[in-house]
Amino acid sequence: MGNLLQIFDSDRSTRNDSRQGNVDLTKSPSSRDQVQHDAALEVTEAFNLESMDFVAIFPLELTYLILSYLSSDDLKYCDRVSQLWSRTIHNFIQSRDLIERVRLKHNWQQGKYSVHWLHIPMQKLLVSCWRTTLIPSNDNVFYYPLVGRLDYEQNLCGLYLFRLDAALRMATKLVFMTSTPYLIWKVCVLRDCLVWIYGNQLMYYDGETHRTIEHELHDNSDGDLFIRMDSHHIVAWTEWGYLKVWCKRTTDLLELERNEAGLYYHLCSFHDGCLVIFTCGDLDNIHYGKISNISKLEIHNLRNDKPDRLQYRIYVDGKADYLASNERYIILIIICPITSYRLIQVRDIENRAVIKYTYPYFIRFELYNICDDYIILREDCSEFVILTLATGEQTRIVSTSTILKTLFENIAVNLKADKTLQVLDWRDQIELHRLPSPKGKADWVVDANEYMVVTYDKDANTFVVFKYG
Repeated sequence: MGNLLQIFDSDRSTRNDSRQGNVDLTKSPSSRDQVQHDAALEVTEAFNLESMDFVAIFPLELTYLILSYLSSDDLKYCDRVSQLWSRTIHNFIQSRDLIERVRLKHNWQQGKYSVHWLHIPMQKLLVSCWRTTLIPSNDNVFYYPLVGRLDYEQNLCGLYLFRLDAALRMATKLVFMTSTPYLIWKVCVLRDCLVWIYGNQLMYYDGETHRTIEHELHDNSDGDLFIRMDSHHIVAWTEWGYLKVWCKRTTDLLELERNEAGLYYHLCSFHDGCLVIFTCGDLDNIHYGKISNISKLEIHNLRNDKPDRLQYRIYVDGKADYLASNERYIILIIICPITSYRLIQVRDIENRAVIKYTYPYFIRFELYNICDDYIILREDCSEFVILTLATGEQTRIVSTSTILKTLFENIAVNLKADKTLQVLDWRDQIELHRLPSPKGKADWVVDANEYMVVTYDKDANTFVVFKYG
C-alpha cells in the first residue's frame, strides 16, 4: 500500500500547487480588497458548471470517483485536456490498477472464486491445444482457436475463434471452412488475428476476412516450421536456414527473406517488432554433421522502413541451442565448446552487449517461459524449475504435465498428473487450493490470467471458467 499512498500524496501536492492561494477569512477587507472582491463577483456571475475545472478544485477522492465512470477511451481523450488532467488521470489509473491487483491476489491466496460453464456451439471438437501459440495481450481477454465439425452430411469443418472477456461474455467467429481439417496443423493467435498453416500454405485472418499469403512455404524435411506475429508483421522460419517476414497490412514480403535451407542452423525469436536471430554454421562442414563453435546474434528492427533493418550483431563463443526474448531480455542457451555444458545467458534487450546474468546448467532442459524477474525451465519431463534472475535461486515444482501458468509474483497454476489443477505459492512451496473441475479433471488448460483460469471439458464440450475477479 506504500506505493498507493505515494500516488495520492504526490497528486494532492500537485493539485495544491496549481491553486492560486488561500484567503485569510479573519482579516477585515481593505478598500483594495473590496475592489478585488467586487471584480471577483462579476467573474463569478459568468462562471458556470460547464467551464468549471473539477480536476483542479474537487477533492482528490471525488475526482477519482468521477473518473471511475469513464471508459478507457474516454480517459485517453481526457488525458489531452491539460498537464494537470494528464497527471491526475495517470495517477488514477495507477492507483486503480494497484487496488484491483491487491484485491485479485487476495482472492487467489484465499481461494475465493466462482465457477462458470460456457457451452461451445459446435457439434464436435477436433483439434487439441498443442497446435496453438497464443501471443499474450494486455486486455484481459481470452482468444482461442478451435476446429470443430460444422456439418456431418457435407463433411464440413470450421476453424473458429472464441473470445471471452472478464465479464464472461463469449463471442464466436467462423474464420475458415474446410473438408480436410487435418491440414490445419499450426495456429498462432494475437487478439482477433490468426495465422495458420494449411497444408503447405500460410493463411491469415485479420479479424474480418481470411486470405492466403504464401502458397508454398517450405519442404517439411528441413525441420519444423514456426510462425509468430505482432501487430504489424508475420514471421515464419525453420531451424535450418528458412526465414520469411510479411507485412500484415499489405501481406508483402520484406527484404529480410532467407531461403538457404541446410546451409546453417538458426534460431529465431520475435516480439513487438524486434526479430532476434541466433545462428551457427560452417558452410564447408555442416553437411558432414559439424557445426561451428562460434554463434552469431543479430537483432533486426522490423519497424524500420529502411531496407537495412539490422540494428546489432555480435559473435558468441559456443553453439546456439535455444533462444527466447521479451520486452526486457534476450535469453540465450549456449553449448560450451570445451565442457559441453549448457550456459544460460541473459542480455538486456536495450543494451545487447551487456550480459546481465549467466548460469551454467549441467543437465538437459527446455526453456519453458520467460517473465520479468525469472525464467521457467523444464527438466526431464518431471519438474519445472523457476530460476530467479537477480539471485540465481532455483525453485522446483514437481509436475509431469506440460502446463505451468505463473501469475503475480508468486502464484502458479499447475496441471497435475491426475488432471486436477493445483494453485500454489511457488516461492514458499505451499499449496493454496485445488480447482474442482467437472469429473475431477480438466482435459486441458486453455489459458490463465489474473482474473480467471479457463479449462476445457471435452466430454461436455464446454469451457469451464474459474473466475477470481
